[in-house]
Amino acid sequence: MKGINFGRVILGGLLAGVLINLSEFCLNTKVLKADMDAAFKALGKTAPDTSQSMVVWMIFGFVS
Repeated sequence: MKGINFGRVILGGLLAGVLINLSEFCLNTKVLKADMDAAFKALGKTAPDTSQSMVVWMIFGFVS
């Protein structure tokens, strides 16, 4: 049996991170945006700026 190809393992992990970040970005900005805005409005608050928080969540997506 051959050894583990660590280059492909790292490349696969990076590709998975990109796919996770793209799917979460689409989910949060397209699918759930109206519901999130309505939820914040019901609480009497304004929705946070998504551009700043998305950067943090993208970093977490790659780390995890």
